[in-house]
Amino acid sequence: MNKNALLIGAAGGVGLAVCDHLGRNGWEIYATYHNKLLENKNGIRAYQLDITDEAAVQHTMKNIFDSAGHVDAIVYMPSSAVKTQPLEAKIWNDFQRHIDVQLKGLFTVVKSALPIIKKQSRTKIVVLLTECCFGQPPNGMADYVSAKYALEGFSKSLAVELARYNCTVNMVSPGVMKTPLTAMLPDKLFELLAMQNPLKKLATPDDVAGVVEFLISDAADYLNGVNIPVNGGGVM
Repeated sequence: MNKNALLIGAAGGVGLAVCDHLGRNGWEIYATYHNKLLENKNGIRAYQLDITDEAAVQHTMKNIFDSAGHVDAIVYMPSSAVKTQPLEAKIWNDFQRHIDVQLKGLFTVVKSALPIIKKQSRTKIVVLLTECCFGQPPNGMADYVSAKYALEGFSKSLAVELARYNCTVNMVSPGVMKTPLTAMLPDKLFELLAMQNPLKKLATPDDVAGVVEFLISDAADYLNGVNIPVNGGGVM
């Protein structure tokens, strides 16, 4: 039987790398994107989706599950653009936007997927977090970091609750990468972070995709509730 992967938020740097890795290794890919077009090519079945629209998520998930029949892995990767601002410059809507994309989005996806998760023999969920969930968070990103911490807590709760259905939930926390998501951050920040890293370089989307591929493989069957930092030892 073919293996089907559902990739949520697949048009970003990491998402495209995951699509490439899985596609080269025989996975059938069902992928969603928001604003940046993800083309139906190389076997990818692409669906436009606003992850904050609950009705749209439910409708799209039903279409995907009806088409796929089964989904062996769900990889959750959406995020709003990251911008650095001091707290006095932020408003609550900055926080709410990140919470809706991160926490509410995964909640709605998993709720929609529960019927298929319950009837399958095994399902694996991987959630993309950030190295900010380890150690000291950076200045000016309180909205983004808060939402990621909430997402981590929810993912761990899912790891406990869904285990009865032989569904594992694990997390990947990359270091800062140069992707469209971080395009608003200054170049000097990237240079500084690379200099501070033990390997003297930043993570790449391919680095992250390799770990995601491992977590949805049979080799990771006994991992559950794990958050793996992919940051060259930048946080120990």
